[in-house]
Amino acid sequence: MTLWPIECWGLGGFVEQPLGQRMQAEIVEQVGIALRWSESGGYLDERARTWLAERTPSHVLTFARGTSENAAAYGRYLLTQHAQMVCLKTEIAQATVLGVLPHLPGSLAVGISQSGQSPDLVAVASGYRALGTPVLGIVNDTASPLALESDHITDIAVGIESAVAATKSFLAQCLTMLDLVDALSEQRLDREAISRSITDRCASSEVDGIRQVAAAIRESFARHEGLVMTSRGPDYAVLKEGALKIIETCARPVSIYTATDLEHGPVALVGPHTPVLVTVPGGRFRSSVLSMAEKLQGRTDRLITVGKGTVPGCYLHIPFDEDDPRALSMAFAVWLQRLTLALSTSMGFDPDAPHGLEKVTRTL
Repeated sequence: MTLWPIECWGLGGFVEQPLGQRMQAEIVEQVGIALRWSESGGYLDERARTWLAERTPSHVLTFARGTSENAAAYGRYLLTQHAQMVCLKTEIAQATVLGVLPHLPGSLAVGISQSGQSPDLVAVASGYRALGTPVLGIVNDTASPLALESDHITDIAVGIESAVAATKSFLAQCLTMLDLVDALSEQRLDREAISRSITDRCASSEVDGIRQVAAAIRESFARHEGLVMTSRGPDYAVLKEGALKIIETCARPVSIYTATDLEHGPVALVGPHTPVLVTVPGGRFRSSVLSMAEKLQGRTDRLITVGKGTVPGCYLHIPFDEDDPRALSMAFAVWLQRLTLALSTSMGFDPDAPHGLEKVTRTL
């Protein structure tokens, strides 16, 4: 991976600093986060699990923005699958502009935010509490406005995340959603396998085909073409986060669809040389994703598959050996972070501070 230099003022004058050094450091920090999560039994302690058990929710209503919404979507997939619960995304504009919130008896509202500062999320939490819906806040700042407006707080405790391109906060939010699945269903987590997959993918960025994939995407961007990304199931939420990271750090268009939605028209985006990145999940979604990959192979000479299988003749395949579906999802999450770092820095961008973006976004 090429880390392009940036000038910074040091004791001896201007010194060169590698682009993305904070993002790189925060990716590495995820090893410790995963180990602590595994060894401690997760983010939901006994008090939190008792609080949840006393409420026995039949519905989960999430509210979040950006990266945190992608973590929420990942959790919704799994809660629906394993807890057979109705899980809905709160339409925040309806709540804040129109004053409309879903009122479902037996619901649990889950607000997720790294900063906990956005006024619209605080307003939604306040609205749910006014309806008598308990609010679980998943935050990285227990003194934030969202935390103070929540009935119960889960602190992801990843420390300061200074790179604008989120890494460790997203991972910790996903791990917290896995804990919520564990608490509300009979699905038990293989914490050791999940932690190991994160640790393995945080290793040297020269492995796992990162450089080859970044080069293929970079060449497409140089031709003023876009990137198409596709998957299905809970891994689609993880892939959507990867697309967001590339968009915000490289300022280039990325089209992201489920494998089934892609077939309903958007597949027209795929030309003879369009790079298409397919994350291939395990389990029940694997066959349908591979089926779509076969069709894409007939449209482009830049098909890239990552994960649990491929199709003959694809441009690149990056195999993953994780058998546990949750471990595979977290492996995808870290691999996509590392791809973003390699791609953006090789293009001369600094993912620590993308132009025109701020770490904390306050929306109404």
